[in-house]
Amino acid sequence: MTFIINTLYTIIPFLLILGVLVFVHELGHYWAARRAGMKVHEFAIGFGNVLWSTKRKVPVRVGRSDEMELDETTYSLRAIPLGGFVRIAGMDPGEDPNEPGSFSTKSWGWRFTTLIAGCVMNFALAVLLYGLIGSFHGIPTDRVTSEIGGVVPGTPAAKAGLKAGDKIVAVNDIKTEEVSRLRSEIESHPGRPVQVVIRRGEETLTRTLTPTAAKDEAGQTVGRVGVAFSPVFERVGPIQALGYGVTSIWTMTRMTFEGLGAMITRRIGFKDNIGGPVMILQQTGEVAQRGVMPLLHWMAMLSVNLGIFNLLPIPALDGGRLMFLLIEAVRFGRRVDPKKEAYVHMAGFVLLLLFILTVTYNDLSRALSNWF
Repeated sequence: MTFIINTLYTIIPFLLILGVLVFVHELGHYWAARRAGMKVHEFAIGFGNVLWSTKRKVPVRVGRSDEMELDETTYSLRAIPLGGFVRIAGMDPGEDPNEPGSFSTKSWGWRFTTLIAGCVMNFALAVLLYGLIGSFHGIPTDRVTSEIGGVVPGTPAAKAGLKAGDKIVAVNDIKTEEVSRLRSEIESHPGRPVQVVIRRGEETLTRTLTPTAAKDEAGQTVGRVGVAFSPVFERVGPIQALGYGVTSIWTMTRMTFEGLGAMITRRIGFKDNIGGPVMILQQTGEVAQRGVMPLLHWMAMLSVNLGIFNLLPIPALDGGRLMFLLIEAVRFGRRVDPKKEAYVHMAGFVLLLLFILTVTYNDLSRALSNWF
């Protein structure tokens, strides 16, 4: 019974958060397409078999006249809740790209706006969430607590089973919650095992881990275990909270691209630093147990990451379609054949599915190795 309850506490928040993020993203595309006078065949949350659907006729202005035309759109909920799509007229390989109301008949500006609107909505949602967090819970200060705020995958802390929300109460013989002393003891043991005592809910656990050797800012060799301590939060006004949201998005975006660059140059490994649906599901369950505010913070982070991921220049993603628009701009308005572009995106979608399967396999392998 306990296993079933814990599973529900993991799956339900995951589905709710993912559903909101996907809905907001696709709503951005849908709204911009409608504003541009594009026909929309379907607005779908999820992939695969249709679980529920309804059809509505929406008036759409096609062409430059004020004459309106009714466009029937299907709104559906599908079986695989790992994404969604807005199917706009003329974007599939089998459709006529020159049909009135299709994507390719609209101006460069409206096509650009329609493609980027989903990511903009994800960033806007993150700013709003960070604003709520800052107003009701507070923004982080320079002071930190001994509670673990995050664990870097693949590091000694992750391998030892430390989790966000754990509170470190002792390192070796030093029993204290003073972060500077705990950190100093860990840093003084590069390559040598340390014993860490943590408090997890009502439990007190002891873990042995070996800090990896690294260089600090002064060039000295110190030990690192891969944890970030939770900051002390301070409540602020709405304007300052929204400013914190914008700053947080910028910081996360910069760190994400720095991480991608490090993986491309092989300074860090791909397997231990890329997570897929299984890892997100697992971490969502862990965050949900810590309360509403950490869950909102996690949701904001996922929203930013979803926006960034979709902007990558990969066929089938928004960034891949934007890449073709930029090629068109460089060629002074000469477009790539819409049918050829559609086939490129179809091939990209297949490669994207293979990538997701690979990442999911890595997630499962990592989870099984931790369990056994």
